[in-house]
Amino acid sequence: DAQTKKTFAEGTRKGDMFVLEEAPKLSKPHPPDSCSSSHNE
Repeated sequence: DAQTKKTFAEGTRKGDMFVLEEAPKLSKPHPPDSCSSSHNE
C-alpha cells in the first residue's frame, strides 16, 4: 500500500524504530507465529 510505504519511508528518515516496528503491524496483521519468531530472535 502507498500509505504503508509512505509511513515506512518517513519512519526510516526519522530513524523512528517505533514507526518501523509498529506501523507495519497496525497496517497489516501479521500471523502470531511471525510475531513470536521476531520477538524470540
